[in-house]
Amino acid sequence: MSATKHMSLFQQPARDPLPTAKEIEGMNGLKSITVTLAVLVFGLVFLSDAGAQGEAQWEKTVAAAKKEGELSIYLNAPAQVRPALTKAFDERFGIKIYVVTGTGPELSAKIVSEYSAGLYQADVSFQGCSTLITLIGTHGYLAPIEPMLILPEVRDGKAWFGGQLNYDKAGTAFRFINHALPPVVYNTDSVKANSIQSFLDLQRPEWKKKILMHDPSILGAGANGISYLATLWGLSKAKDYLSTLLKAQEAAVTRNYQQHVEWVGQGKYAVALWPNPGQAARYVKAGAPIAVTHLKEGAVASPAFGCLGVPAKPAHPNAATVFVNWFLSREGQTLAVKAYELPSARLDVTASGVLKEFVIAPEQKVFIENEEFNAMQDKWIPEWKAVVESVQR
Repeated sequence: MSATKHMSLFQQPARDPLPTAKEIEGMNGLKSITVTLAVLVFGLVFLSDAGAQGEAQWEKTVAAAKKEGELSIYLNAPAQVRPALTKAFDERFGIKIYVVTGTGPELSAKIVSEYSAGLYQADVSFQGCSTLITLIGTHGYLAPIEPMLILPEVRDGKAWFGGQLNYDKAGTAFRFINHALPPVVYNTDSVKANSIQSFLDLQRPEWKKKILMHDPSILGAGANGISYLATLWGLSKAKDYLSTLLKAQEAAVTRNYQQHVEWVGQGKYAVALWPNPGQAARYVKAGAPIAVTHLKEGAVASPAFGCLGVPAKPAHPNAATVFVNWFLSREGQTLAVKAYELPSARLDVTASGVLKEFVIAPEQKVFIENEEFNAMQDKWIPEWKAVVESVQR
C-alpha cells in the first residue's frame, strides 16, 4: 500500500484564517502590525514543523506495525463488528487482525489471568467502559491512551462529544459510542404506541406476566437501568420498584441479550425492559414487530460496549497504535457506526442507518453516564441481587 494513502489520514485540524489587509489596517499602529505578523509567522512555522514531525512519526509507526504484521483484539461487540474490522484494517494497512470474542467479564478475566501468568497476548480490548475500568484497570493492566494518539483529527477535542477527548479519569478507557440507551422495547402487535410513557406505568395490572427484564444483579443493561432510577429516585424507591415488578408483576428475568429482544418479537412477552441496544436495532431493522420507546424519566447517554482500551503491555505495540488512531479517525468511526449500528461520539460522523431513538436529540433529557455513576452502579449490584434472589427463593 502506498505511503500516500496512509498520509491522507494525517491532516491538521482547520485553523482560523490569516487576518485580511483591511483588518491589519485597523490595528493600532505599525508596532502592533509588526508584532502580530511576527506571532502569526512563528505560529505557522511552529505548526508546520509540528505537523511534519507528527507525519513522520505516523509513517514510522505504520512501517513498524507492518513489520509486526498482526494485531490481537479481545472483542465484546455485535457479531457483524468482527468481519468489518478485520477486513477494513487489512485492506487499509495490510495487517491481519486475530479476534477473541466473549462477554466483557469473560474477556476481562482472560486478560487478568494472562497478565498474572506473565502472558501478554492482547493488543486492544473492546468492552463496556465500566467493565474495562473495574475489571482490568483496577489491576493496573491498562495503558494510557493519549500518548498513543498521533493523528491530529483524533487528538482534536472539538471533534468529540462534549468538546473533549472522551477518556475515563485514568485516561485508559476511550468512549467512542454515545447514544441514548433504550429503556423499553415492546411488541407492536400487542402494545399500542405511547401506552407506556413512564417506568411507573409498568406497575399497572395489564402488564402482569408480560415483562421480560435484563437481569439487574449482574453488570449490564439491567443494572445500568435500575441504577439510573436509583440516581433519579433514590435507592429505596428503586428497590421497591424492582421488587414490585418481580413480585407483584411477576416479571421474568434473562441474562441473554438476544433472547431478551427475540422473545418480545415472538410475542412471548409484551415488553423488554432495559434491552441491549445492538440487539434492539438488529430486530427492528429485520422487520420484527417491535419498537423502541423512551420514557418521561429520560434516558442514560451511554457508550454501551463502545469503549476501547489497550492492555499495558500489548503484544504488537505499533500495530495497536496504528489501529487505535485509525479506528478513532473519521474513517474508522464511520465504519464503527455502520458495524455497531450506534452513533459515534465523533461529532463529524453522521449517524446514518442508526435508529433515531438511539441518537441523542438536542432537546432530549439524558443522564451522561460517568465514572461516579459506574462506581455507584457497582456498589448497588448487591442490592439488586438481594431483591432478585428474594423472589427466586
